[in-house]
Amino acid sequence: MRNQEDTANTLPCNSGIAPGIKALAGVLLGMALITAAGCKSVTPSNQPNTGGSSGGGGGFVYTGPTYDADAAVYKDTVWDEVRESNRCGGSGCHDQSHAVPFARTDNLNLARDAARTIVNLNDPAASQMVTKVEGGHHCWLGTSSASLSACANILSSLISAWAAGNSGSSGSTQITLRSVAGDVISDYKAFPNLDLSSPSTPFTPVHNLLTQYCADCHAASARTPQAPFFADSNINNAYEAAKPKMDLNDPASSRLVVRLLPAPLGESHNCWSDCAADAAEMQAAIESLADAATTVTVNGALVTSRALDLPNALAASGGTRDDSNVIAKYEFKEGSGNKIYDISGNGINLTLSGSEGTNYNWVGGWGVEFINGRAQASTANSKFLSDSIKATGQYSIEAWVVPANVTQEDRPIVNYAGSSTERNFSLGQTLYNYDFYNRTGNTGADGAPALSTPDAAEVLQASQQHVVVTYDYTNRRRIYVNGELVSESDPTPAASLTDWADNYAFMLANSPDGNMPWQGKIRFVAIHDHALTEAQIKQNFDAGVGEKYFLMFNVSAATGVDDSYVLFEGSQYDTYSYLFNRPLFVSLGSAQPSNLRLKSMRIGINGKESPVGQAYNNLDVIVDPMFFTDDPRFTNEVQVLSEIGTIIPLEQGPTLDQFFLTFDILGGSTYTRPAEPSGTPGTPVDLPATSAVALRTFEEVNATMSSLTGVSRTQTDVKATYDTVRQQLPTAENIDGFLAAHQMAVAQLAIEYCNALVDDSALRTSFFGSFAFDSGVSAAFGSGDSAQKNQIVDALYNKMLGLPDSSNVVLANMPLRSDVKRELIDPTNVRDSSEQTLFFKISNRRVDSTPDESCYNPDAACTKAIVKAMCTAVLGSAAILMQ
Repeated sequence: MRNQEDTANTLPCNSGIAPGIKALAGVLLGMALITAAGCKSVTPSNQPNTGGSSGGGGGFVYTGPTYDADAAVYKDTVWDEVRESNRCGGSGCHDQSHAVPFARTDNLNLARDAARTIVNLNDPAASQMVTKVEGGHHCWLGTSSASLSACANILSSLISAWAAGNSGSSGSTQITLRSVAGDVISDYKAFPNLDLSSPSTPFTPVHNLLTQYCADCHAASARTPQAPFFADSNINNAYEAAKPKMDLNDPASSRLVVRLLPAPLGESHNCWSDCAADAAEMQAAIESLADAATTVTVNGALVTSRALDLPNALAASGGTRDDSNVIAKYEFKEGSGNKIYDISGNGINLTLSGSEGTNYNWVGGWGVEFINGRAQASTANSKFLSDSIKATGQYSIEAWVVPANVTQEDRPIVNYAGSSTERNFSLGQTLYNYDFYNRTGNTGADGAPALSTPDAAEVLQASQQHVVVTYDYTNRRRIYVNGELVSESDPTPAASLTDWADNYAFMLANSPDGNMPWQGKIRFVAIHDHALTEAQIKQNFDAGVGEKYFLMFNVSAATGVDDSYVLFEGSQYDTYSYLFNRPLFVSLGSAQPSNLRLKSMRIGINGKESPVGQAYNNLDVIVDPMFFTDDPRFTNEVQVLSEIGTIIPLEQGPTLDQFFLTFDILGGSTYTRPAEPSGTPGTPVDLPATSAVALRTFEEVNATMSSLTGVSRTQTDVKATYDTVRQQLPTAENIDGFLAAHQMAVAQLAIEYCNALVDDSALRTSFFGSFAFDSGVSAAFGSGDSAQKNQIVDALYNKMLGLPDSSNVVLANMPLRSDVKRELIDPTNVRDSSEQTLFFKISNRRVDSTPDESCYNPDAACTKAIVKAMCTAVLGSAAILMQ
């Protein structure tokens, strides 16, 4: 754990020794040879060991008694960081003189024993060590709410690492599920749908206060705009932004009211007169809006579970990720402000540039949306990355990202750089590809050439993806997306990382000069000083991302089985929705269900079944202990009810929305669901007329050209060209979407197919018949309107444009043979240089296109070039592109 003012000259730690071996060494030798990923100093291997170990910063040497394996893990993960005097150690704090001496320096075993009294290894975030700091007790980062949250997150992360080490795995520790009574399903006042175009609405009194007193900050037009924009002059936008800040069921607890209340009940935030009076005025305005709301009461006939909200759900913590070699980690929990804290404890904190709403936005469920800005660390603190990674010679970049689009080119997402052309590493985007730059002795200063995902695979999509890039000397660069290796073998030879500069800055979503902004959402970033294995990558992908909870819906009343639950992993998916994933049945009591039927489960929110997202309404399963299995996350056995997840719209916000479940059948409880009204079909609406002409899409163009020429789509040059131009070819058949770029791509692909056709003697003979391809132009084509020229034209026409039968009938709407001949070879069409036919244009030029030199020569190069050109003109024409 480092402060901003820490020096950058500390040595990185070697975290390649397994925790058990490290602990054994500590016991046998009486010295702490245990090092943690992210610790700041070790005894250099070329210096004598004096019988102690250096753990943590400041050159401290532990000289106390030997310690057991658990204390060794505690030291490795927690003690090295918290014992420093500017954190929890020091005289008068949690040293050996304190009642809870978890940071004492004289005896690690006793320090560990003290720590166990204030931590919860099954639920690190609930540890007293965490909650006390989060409440304002000696946070070393500051006193703001964001600082307190960051300190708490760092401690929670350290305790999670301790728990993971105790589990015998660097990746996970199991959670023991506890009983949850749940709540009665509350009546709920729903926000009314207002006619916001009218001069006055029930929201108008609230809006008037907000625009009068809060618009200097919370409006898009403010000099320094701060989201949410509930004070926007546009009442529609303001209403949507204000909803999560208002509680219609308890207006006094609305965030807009609490912020104004004087301490200790509130925060005295920007009151305009007297804080208590201002809060009362805001509360009265919200109450008038609540009076206009309709109260929703749950249908008493439904078979329901007890109700839950996210604040009272079980936090899905416990370290299911593998962070054993993390040296920087960002979870974006802050939710506001311009700081993103490194919760690894190494102090590589980021500062967001620009203003919220213009350059970036915080995203619900943890994340930041980058629009035209960046988040950057100082060069001094970034140096820790260079030192640590150069010491191991390997590393990984891990991120959960949501690209805004697939049109961005050469845009860095995670970047450690000195300029737009100098970098140590970069994970970036080019269209549908992820790019990985890594600077070594075999690359340029920018780490080029990049290793990219294959063009044809279109791996990068504008959706949430888990991306990991790794580098080590054996495997070189690799790219993984959603747990799968997607890159091909790295063609750049491996080399050491000694060329890395230590005066670059670590940043997200841009280059140091700000000229390469990446647009999209970032929800998680971690830097590891080891190359993650495929198993570790898969584990971290399976762990997911964001603020997650275990929602245990008590169904005991319906099942007749005490302490029985349907458990969902739930989270706020984004600013507008919740994710409910993979429901399980779990029984915590001594009684167990037997042959219990569960049918048609639905998710309810705020007194009613959600109108959308009901992915489990067709569920029909039998719950019985014979189907119970182990889940690596829990000590309890569970029965999987479904493997899928679903999205439910957010209504009032994660602190106010209340959830419950309904069932048509659960055990002996049954609800007879009314039949859905069939309704009377409306009068069909005539859609606008569609064009009878359509474009061939990219795969159709490729397949058509292959079929017409007989050239395989896997032919080396053809495949390479197709992979290059594929993204430039039409993706939809709508003729209104035709672009000039489409025709250019078609022409390039046609050239390659015709090259392959004419250069293959067997294929060209099959296509054109016997023709003097190996002769000069005069001998091959003859003079004037010759049979030889017509032979080429007829072959192209018959096999590409027409399907002649014995009556010489061709496909409708195709060009006439005479028109094609006139454009290709008709000598009567030669009127001036601008209107020459294709044959004469090419035959009057050399193959290398040198102007004014005759193409007539003894070799056959020009003959083949002319046939290729005529082939391309036909194959790349609109007659082939359109259908």
